[in-house]
Formats: sequence, C-alpha cells, structure tokens
Amino acid sequence: MTLRDQPQKKSIDPESLAKMVQVAGTVRHLFVATVNEQGTPHLATAEHITLEDWDLVTITAWFCPQTAKNVQTNPAISVVVWDRDRDLGFQVIGEVEQVAEVTMPNGYIPGETVVYPQIERKLIVRVREILKFGQAMHSDAEGL
Repeated sequence: MTLRDQPQKKSIDPESLAKMVQVAGTVRHLFVATVNEQGTPHLATAEHITLEDWDLVTITAWFCPQTAKNVQTNPAISVVVWDRDRDLGFQVIGEVEQVAEVTMPNGYIPGETVVYPQIERKLIVRVREILKFGQAMHSDAEGL
C-alpha cells in the first residue's frame, strides 16, 4: 500500500509548507530518506527545495543512483529540514510523483571508474503531512 492509497490525515497547511521551504533556504542540507522494495532505508542529502503548488515541492540534487532507484519502486519519501542552531525543523512525508533528470555533465573519460553521481535529478513530491522535527521534546504524532 502506498501513501496514495492511504487516507490523508488532514489537509496540508500552505503556510506551514511555505515556512518549511523558507527555513530550507537558510540551512546547508536537507535530508532525504527513501526505502527500496525490500524495506532497506537509504539516506541522502539535497540542497534545494522549491514550492510548486500548495502541496507540491521539488527537491533538486545530484542524488546517487540508489535514491532514484528507490523512488521508482517505492515512491514514499521523507524529507527533513532542520536549522540546528535554532532547533527549528520540519519532516515532510510524501510521495514522489516524478523524477526528472536535469543535468548530465559532459566529460566522460573512458576507462575511469566514476563513483559519484553523474546526473542531477529533480524529485517532484506530493506532500501528505508535515511534522515538527528537532532535538527538543516533541510529538511526531501531532503534526504542526
């Protein structure tokens, strides 16, 4: 069962989503968690998130191939935006609706083994829920 099949707990507050995107613009990294079809989790980072619609965000990064592979078979995703200094953060639970390849660098060198991501990707994510995130005591069951 995917998130799409589950009833949405409550509608997304556009102001909370906009605030999350604003905080994301002030921190260096966003954390992106995905899971493959066997249930093995994978954590990646991203640097850019943009608000596309009241419940849609785009996350752009040089994601490693595992992130792209995971969301093709299991579109569930969790994105954490956290300002450590202020202990202000958000966890976005959603579903990847589309993966778009944005940039592929030129300069392939025959015989060289490349161990870093070669394709910048854009994940288009439908936001299902926004939770508080931080070190201070909080309940992730209450949303914002």
